[in-house]
Amino acid sequence: MSPTITVAIVAASATIASAFAGACVQYIAKAREEKRLVIVSRVEADTRVAASFTTIMSRAHGRGDVVLDETVTSALLAEGPLVDQLRRELADQAAGPIDYDVLHRIDRVLEGTTVRTFAVGIAEQKAAIQVVAALGLQHPLLTRAAWYALQEIEQFNSAPEHQQLIKALQAREQHDVLRPRLKRKQRASYWLTRP
Repeated sequence: MSPTITVAIVAASATIASAFAGACVQYIAKAREEKRLVIVSRVEADTRVAASFTTIMSRAHGRGDVVLDETVTSALLAEGPLVDQLRRELADQAAGPIDYDVLHRIDRVLEGTTVRTFAVGIAEQKAAIQVVAALGLQHPLLTRAAWYALQEIEQFNSAPEHQQLIKALQAREQHDVLRPRLKRKQRASYWLTRP
């Protein structure tokens, strides 16, 4: 074989090898970026589900929309003895030791006069309870939160179906604990441990 052909074969092989190595590096970088984007999108989806979950949880507890009455608020916060007393009390709390009774009274006064929370109907509340349980059963991230929430609801509004939902959520959590999984750094592990 002539030296020219040998040099050409070696040069072609080197070119192909370097192109292959460059393509491999690009592929690995692209795969890492796609994996990172999948994790980010999973976090965003979990955040949206959790936000919806907390909104539905308010409905399950019988709380509706909260409305601020601007007329009452402006009349309450106009210059006068009430505002002066509130300022003095809050300044005393900021400057000295905290008196939680005073802060609680201030909070009750402001809550009672400026904000109105509308209750939801029984049907909406029952539907919200079912949705909370369904989200807890579907999303392992919400299983324990739904379980605790339904236990709290059960304390003030006991119903046989609540006990069934609580048992289903407990069974789901036990299933998730016993299910073999690969360890991943990004996986939330707190819901995989026994309560």
